[in-house]
Amino acid sequence: MEHNHEHKKQLCKLYVECDCCNDEREFAQVYSITDQALLASGGINAAGGVVLFENNVFNTPGIDVTNAGINGEIKVLKAGWYTIEQEVCANLNPLSEPLIAWGLGLFRNGVLVPGSMIVDMTLSPVQQVNNTGALILIFLAANDVLTLNNMTTQNLNLNAIAAGTFGLNAQSNAASLRIASLKLV
Repeated sequence: MEHNHEHKKQLCKLYVECDCCNDEREFAQVYSITDQALLASGGINAAGGVVLFENNVFNTPGIDVTNAGINGEIKVLKAGWYTIEQEVCANLNPLSEPLIAWGLGLFRNGVLVPGSMIVDMTLSPVQQVNNTGALILIFLAANDVLTLNNMTTQNLNLNAIAAGTFGLNAQSNAASLRIASLKLV
């Protein structure tokens, strides 16, 4: 058993330098395989339609994903440094002249998190697959609420590409979000 504990301590130190590995890690992964139409953002730094995550791979007790499939909210119950990875498969259709970029931003308690924007561009009306994502490092307070929202001046379509289309042999995600604590305080 001592060998196993030492191995855990070594792994722990790979991620966060600490005195001991207390196994207090919080993490969650949610995703959507449902096409979603997100309403446009109403202005500069204003949240547009929210991404819903109807599927939960796993979450520890310190990250509440109860409402992720209802209103897109993910609540962090313990303060600390976290890493958040967000990915979407989306497009704009119909396209505007001139072409515009589309993007989503991570919101904490209703405020856009600086550095969290993910951006791409649909170049053709027949282009149905644009996949983009970001990985951010952020300090979160206990009970902070996170959402992923459209930041585009037009409605945005999230696309879950079905198996057997566009050369895929498996269902794609329309959106996914992974969060993991690095160091709790």
